[in-house]
Amino acid sequence: MMDDADYAPLALHDYIQVPYQNINPQTLEQLIEDVVTRDGTDYGAEEMSLAEKKAQALYNLQRGTAVVVFDNRSQTVTIVNKDSLF
Repeated sequence: MMDDADYAPLALHDYIQVPYQNINPQTLEQLIEDVVTRDGTDYGAEEMSLAEKKAQALYNLQRGTAVVVFDNRSQTVTIVNKDSLF
């Protein structure tokens, strides 16, 4: 049986920030594609092509407004807005 602790928000220490520059370029490209094609990803009123979404995600990583994180609890990697973690 699960209790309320199983639904608690993840603590910051559950995340490990991974510098995108340390990720193999092919792996990073696949990660970006996986993130931008997930259900529920919203890019506003205008439709964007997959290439545009991927370019925007990479640009945000390069600017430092998005980061790659490893979620230690779920053992998954994703890209998030930097401000959403800190």
